Amino acid sequence: MAAKTEQQEMERERERERERERGEDGTVP
Repeated sequence: MAAKTEQQEMERERERERERERGEDGTVP
C-alpha cells in the first residue's frame, strides 16, 4: 500500500506541474 501511495503522489506532483504550465495559458480542463 505504501508503494501505491508513493507512486500516486509522484504522479499527482507531475500532473500539478503540468496544470501550472497550462494554467498560465488559461487552458485548464
